[in-house]
Amino acid sequence: MKLPPRLYHLAEAANWPSIRRLNRQRGACRPRPQVVLEIDTIRLVTRYVERIALSRINSGNARRRPAKRGRWTFVPYRIWIESGWAEAAAGHGAVAGRPSPPAELTVAGGAPDILRYVVGVHRLRPGEMFRPPRRVSRSALA
Repeated sequence: MKLPPRLYHLAEAANWPSIRRLNRQRGACRPRPQVVLEIDTIRLVTRYVERIALSRINSGNARRRPAKRGRWTFVPYRIWIESGWAEAAAGHGAVAGRPSPPAELTVAGGAPDILRYVVGVHRLRPGEMFRPPRRVSRSALA
């Protein structure tokens, strides 16, 4: 498994590796404008590889049919690369199941230099869903 090249951070929420999950959370924030920071995942992971952990669930949502949580909720990045969600599953007595992308990425202790990894800032009006900008490759411009 591998991470996507971009990570999306919704102000007041978590770091979402998937636009679908970001917009699902965005729907819960409908009445307010929001700011999405687009972060270069490769550079962030390279810098903080020893402190990065991933979760297969939205760790902050425990309302409807909550998934079990515990010290296994977040799996260290290096372990996730090698064995996916097997450690998380073993932590609560389950089988790892099918491979799935992470729902959240976190940097233990934070990333005080996060602005170095921001490649886009997107302001959303109340109710507006995020749509990533189309990128033109450098070779297409030549």
